[in-house]
Amino acid sequence: MNAAEIIKKDLDAIYIGNLSTVDDNLTLPENGKYGAQFTWETGEERFIDNTGKVHRPLHGMGNRKVTLTVTATYEGYSESREYVATVLQEAKENIVKEVRKVVLNALVGEEAHLPSVVIVYTEDGRRMTMPVKWNTYEPAKEETVVAVAGVIDGTEKEASAEIHYKKEIVPVKGPEKKVGYFPLGQVRLKEGTLYYKYQKLMEEYLLGIDDDQMLYNFRKATGLDTKGAPPMTGWDEESCKLKGHTTGHYLSGIALAFAATGNPKFLDKVNYMVAELKKCQDAFAATGKYHRGFLSAYSEEQFDLLEVYTKYPEIWAPYYTLDKIMSGLYDCHVLAGNETAKEILDLMGDWVYDRLSRLPKETLDKMWAMYIAGEFGGMLGLRVNDLVGQEGITKKDLIPFTYPTDEELKRVGVTGIFLGYYIPWEGLHNVLVAKAHGFESWGKVVEGDYDDYENLDNYQAGIHEYFKYLKFGFGRCSDQASMHIRRGRISREEAMKTVKERDGAFRWTYLDKKLEDILEPIGVTVDEFIKICDEFTNKKLFLTDKNGKLIKDKNGNLTKINYDNVEEDENK
Repeated sequence: MNAAEIIKKDLDAIYIGNLSTVDDNLTLPENGKYGAQFTWETGEERFIDNTGKVHRPLHGMGNRKVTLTVTATYEGYSESREYVATVLQEAKENIVKEVRKVVLNALVGEEAHLPSVVIVYTEDGRRMTMPVKWNTYEPAKEETVVAVAGVIDGTEKEASAEIHYKKEIVPVKGPEKKVGYFPLGQVRLKEGTLYYKYQKLMEEYLLGIDDDQMLYNFRKATGLDTKGAPPMTGWDEESCKLKGHTTGHYLSGIALAFAATGNPKFLDKVNYMVAELKKCQDAFAATGKYHRGFLSAYSEEQFDLLEVYTKYPEIWAPYYTLDKIMSGLYDCHVLAGNETAKEILDLMGDWVYDRLSRLPKETLDKMWAMYIAGEFGGMLGLRVNDLVGQEGITKKDLIPFTYPTDEELKRVGVTGIFLGYYIPWEGLHNVLVAKAHGFESWGKVVEGDYDDYENLDNYQAGIHEYFKYLKFGFGRCSDQASMHIRRGRISREEAMKTVKERDGAFRWTYLDKKLEDILEPIGVTVDEFIKICDEFTNKKLFLTDKNGKLIKDKNGNLTKINYDNVEEDENK
């Protein structure tokens, strides 16, 4: 490559995070991957200096746009490029008016699991969660109620908890269920069915994936030969701090494919991937720089930084990523019978235990509460029993939400079936039947929808549907309109008009509830939510400006590049 080509490649590879909602220091690279040197110049040092240090405007001053200019130099040749960053003003101070009391149960003599956050009500009428530091106390030696005080982090407001000590906490016995199931390896789809067709398409896709590319980041992290494989892209590209998680999903995919089809090609893939990952795990240990059992697509630094509360985006979600790798290896062992996968897992489990067991509970609580390190779906998992001890929740309270174990299913001997496999499942028909038996719909169109009768049981359903729109370019309204078109209820032209009006509208409300109130239980602000949305929006589908920033209207709505997906074919 000549100097100009090197400059262009290094400039194209620059990633400094989401610049549309800057609330923390930026990492401005000094050198490019191919040898260019970078110098940075800011258009407004009051808010971002030349090193990337951010000074947010005080609350009330408003957000500020700052132009960052990078100049790349290589062998006498230079080229500049501009980035526009929006520095968010400081968040409004939360003045706590009231703190909700925590009530929970515990066994006599045992320390209760007090939550790391409490629900508070602010003077301006908002409800939110805030970290709390509890005072020390002695577990009761008999049945009684113990009061524990705490202090809300960053305030002088006190929190209070009641621990109801009991000799026995007996879960309520639920109704016996007679359900059974067939293991995946004992089920085969019949040729000629729609399900079989799509299974074959998935098989073709998985068999076409380059195993060495899936191993690229792991081999590079350990210094092993990458065998000429191309680097990963997207969330697994080399500068991304989530790299490695896609490989975990891939391990699950090929293990599931083997169990579902019995195709030996998938077993070959499983065995190859696992064997090569074992080499990577051994290579990490051989360096003497890593603790035994460590395996990841990057160094232990991400985990070190988390333990000193380093914020996103300097770190992302290291335990979330690790969980995906471990889940993939678990599937390779259970579904494909690979014993090496279990060996790797055992060592990784030891590594996780050794690392986390030495940390005090206060540190763990603060780590898991941090955005994005404690992201749901990580090592905390989504198990129902993880809720025990939170907000006074006991095992008894969770019985209706707990699926029976495999042993229970086998013992009672009844098979559960999904009616949608046998009965055409159609929303409008279902709601008419439901209304005849007392069901009441919303009475007006649900935000982002075509109808008034679906997704009424959870305010966060609107967020889920909005993420789908950001990723794929269509949402609930498109789904519903398509169904009505297929059944001849509306014309395509009528549907397109409605879809353009409603589909993908930013969820400032859902079921008339404000977004900030919907986000409050999960500890995310509206600004943080917008930042997450922008970061993971598929920019191939929506209009952006010359700097790659998403173009939004006054209501925060994006503009699709092409609402009518057949336009390209019509022009041919």
